[in-house]
Amino acid sequence: MDGRLDRVRTLFAIGLLMSFIMVTYGFGRNILPMIIPDMKNSFGFTYTAVGIVTALHQIAYLGFSYVSGKLSLRINSVSIVSGSVLISGICLVLTGIVDNFCAIGFLFVITGACAAASWVPMIDVVGKYVPEQHISKAMGFISSGTSYGVFLTGFAVPFIKRQFDWETIWIVFGIVAMVIFMVWLLFYCQVPANNPQRITVETNHSTSSSTDMNLKVFQITVLMFLTGLAFIPFQTYLIPYMREELELSLELGGRVWNIIGLLGMISGLVMGTIADRLTIRRALLISYVLILISSALLYFYPTVVTVLVSGLLFGVSYFGNFGLIPAYIRKMISKERSAAIFGITNLALGLGSAIGSYLSGICKTMTGSFSWIYMAICVICLALMLVALFLENEKHAMARHSGDLKNECGTT
Repeated sequence: MDGRLDRVRTLFAIGLLMSFIMVTYGFGRNILPMIIPDMKNSFGFTYTAVGIVTALHQIAYLGFSYVSGKLSLRINSVSIVSGSVLISGICLVLTGIVDNFCAIGFLFVITGACAAASWVPMIDVVGKYVPEQHISKAMGFISSGTSYGVFLTGFAVPFIKRQFDWETIWIVFGIVAMVIFMVWLLFYCQVPANNPQRITVETNHSTSSSTDMNLKVFQITVLMFLTGLAFIPFQTYLIPYMREELELSLELGGRVWNIIGLLGMISGLVMGTIADRLTIRRALLISYVLILISSALLYFYPTVVTVLVSGLLFGVSYFGNFGLIPAYIRKMISKERSAAIFGITNLALGLGSAIGSYLSGICKTMTGSFSWIYMAICVICLALMLVALFLENEKHAMARHSGDLKNECGTT
């Protein structure tokens, strides 16, 4: 009975942590683009102002990717993650109340910082509730919270807008965020994150040399940078490529977008399950292969059918990929410093996405075609596969460490 109750508590904790990402990413970052025209009518701002605010939002996200990782070494990660959700909820409510665009822009920038602070230390929090053998699966599911947020806002925002005004949208989602925080607070009081049953024993990290650790961090940082360089432009320019160059319908574009969103809701669980069973390295390789095939279809043979298949392959691999890296860091580099290291790699992801989006725009201007962007993504995926092949297999490392422990016990 206790074992079953323990599993229920673990699953409930994972569900709540997923909802944190749904709030800070799906609500905090994705509502604004949906209602910019309505807000523009109220305040009369220009799209230059929108560009400035979104750029500052991204800067805050990048900055707190690093800062929140460092803070996790000094402050309880649970406090950082749950506090970011509460602050994000307050910002959402205030956005619907204040009557000044500059103040709204400031609140939106804060939500960018909250998004990073809710995700980077998440690996520490998950490690205190989830057994080590299920870490990848849990992180994969939690990383899909963005898809759930986008899916929910896609239905709720138009419905609320038809019944009320745009201010109500922010207030409703802010209240939802604070309700989720209150549920988490009640749960945490009953099942604190430092539950002794969830504390795992350090495996191979104490015996890893500093050089070996630095090499692994470098490999993961390169993977994250290249991921941002390829994956974000893929998503950003997909619909423009379909509509402007391939001359496909808006309806088909919406269908592809729905496929990506719906599959994103399960991709984390799928990729995480593969990682827990086959190793994280193999799951990463599968993810990169799927993106490679998806990009190649768009470059070499873009038809209605292949575009749909491309969206399907991208949806399966895209969102699930982001939960694998923190899981690998925790298992193979360091449990104690996992959030701090992930903060550095997440910063690399953000920089890669910014550079990739910028260079892709230049590529379209210079060549007059979006297709070369997807050819470049194919090349980057090959580089990702090459780097991933050199990652150490965590199951082999665990087995080797177990053998070392047996030898030590035998000699003593």
